[in-house]
Amino acid sequence: MKFIEIAQVFEELESTSKRLVKITLLRDFIEKNEKEAIIIFDMISGNFQRRINKKTLGISLKTLFDVLAFISKSNQASIEKKFSKIGDVGLIAQELFEGSKQQSLSTSDLTLQSILHTYDKISQKTGTNSNKNKKELISQLFLNAKSALEYKFLARLFIDDLRVGVSEGVLKEACVSYVFPYVESIHIECSNCSHINLALQTCTKCQEPLDTKNPTYTLDIFDMKTPKEIKGLNHFVDTRDSEESLCYILRNASKDQLLVSQNPREIYNGFLKLFEKNYNVLNDFSLVFELIKKDITSLLHAKIQLGIPLRSMLGSRANTVDEAFSFTGKPSFIDYKYDGLRVQIHNDHGKVTLFSRNLDTITKQFPEVVDFIKDNFSDMSFVIDSECVGYDFEKQEFLPFQLLSRRIMTKDINEVSHINVALRIFDIMYLEGETLLELGYLERRDKMETLLVGRELKQRKYAKIK
Repeated sequence: MKFIEIAQVFEELESTSKRLVKITLLRDFIEKNEKEAIIIFDMISGNFQRRINKKTLGISLKTLFDVLAFISKSNQASIEKKFSKIGDVGLIAQELFEGSKQQSLSTSDLTLQSILHTYDKISQKTGTNSNKNKKELISQLFLNAKSALEYKFLARLFIDDLRVGVSEGVLKEACVSYVFPYVESIHIECSNCSHINLALQTCTKCQEPLDTKNPTYTLDIFDMKTPKEIKGLNHFVDTRDSEESLCYILRNASKDQLLVSQNPREIYNGFLKLFEKNYNVLNDFSLVFELIKKDITSLLHAKIQLGIPLRSMLGSRANTVDEAFSFTGKPSFIDYKYDGLRVQIHNDHGKVTLFSRNLDTITKQFPEVVDFIKDNFSDMSFVIDSECVGYDFEKQEFLPFQLLSRRIMTKDINEVSHINVALRIFDIMYLEGETLLELGYLERRDKMETLLVGRELKQRKYAKIK
């Protein structure tokens, strides 16, 4: 797919502040180019660079300034000065293209595939000349570009800052609008061009006004208002967002049907929750779509996959104990809060991967944690949530987070080998092939205690990290 087609979509998204318009534009983009669109969704959400590993890419603003100065024959200092005023490398790249009299001599078009191929090559470049090689690869992509718009979004893409005003919530709703059946009052069909819009005033395709009060649909109707004694719907009619109701809809309604229901918003929100539940577990639009293609009803039960980090549940801030209970309800389970680093541990019978709260891989930064899991649990598979805390074993006291953070920032782990850590495990989400997310916390806690309390745990004390 030519990158100019993608850049044009980005430009449309950037030019509107209306959330529903953005969702509809993205939904239409998926309908035309599903495979490419899902890759773009992962790029917008930041998941694409995370999978490759941002650290191995090593593309900084300075690297991009060097490339832009080279291909435009400009002064790098002047580019940096412009950036300090504008703060947008994409606009600077666009301006450099428009101001350059030199035309591209390349006969190749800039394509999404060529960008993906370059990303892959860059991630493999290491050693003395790696930065030079990376710049050459990036320069070639810019030289293949034929328009200022391509320059603008290619530059932004490399530093993971597209600036199109699209949140993950917008991306999820676009997917839901594409995958699931349409819902009356949520989706409106244009009487002029038959394009399906969200509840907007005008059609995003032909710009004609939409009749939101008396819409005329050419879609087949899947009526959820039918009395249960006629259709035998039993649990499904008038059930608010229940698993049985959603299962019934997904098994019987198709994409070319319109759901007419007494509770349209409840049904639509049910679709959103299903998609979000699976996305929060997989953190990858491509993987969720693979799941949908196999069987859409499988979305009812999100399943953890070892080696793929699931989104961490974050705490809510409360000023008083009573306010905290208003969030959690009573009774509540109260645990210690350590000043450490959130670490999600995936163990597949001794194959251990560690992830940070931001879903970055941090396995190399904590080799003693990896060895602790291998020494004690190589016969099992699980996903556990924990806090990794700096600890002075001689004084038997915890270390401040500022000291522990050096473990993440360092390029040479041996330079910080004197900063020892203690592991504090507080939750388990997966055990021996079973996803535990739908269990209550007390049930998960029981499984976690069975895992940890019932065996004599070996632990190595590191004087120096191997």
